Amino acid sequence: MTEDQFNAAAFANPSIDVKDYKSMSEADLIATARNREALARFTWSPYMHNPNLRNRLYRIDVPTLLLWGAQDRIVSAEYGRRYCSAVPGARFDLIDDAGHLREQIVSLGRTV
Repeated sequence: MTEDQFNAAAFANPSIDVKDYKSMSEADLIATARNREALARFTWSPYMHNPNLRNRLYRIDVPTLLLWGAQDRIVSAEYGRRYCSAVPGARFDLIDDAGHLREQIVSLGRTV
């Protein structure tokens, strides 16, 4: 998947994460490359998921709200609802105008 294809799937507004590599400083380019390397190293096997997670969710015993981007085109809301149903008493809410990545946090008025 190209970077443009990924942005289209990951963000409600795909232009939110467009990078102009030619105008980035060397330090920013190195940080971007290292972030991608870290993502690959930490999530490679199994690729970006933990096959045992769903079977452990029943252990959560605190009030839980699972938030999901309504425009997430990487992981469906139905998938999120199934995970939510595995957490006793959990609520599931969709966030309008939010995708898979950080814009959900911005939609809540917080920054990370």
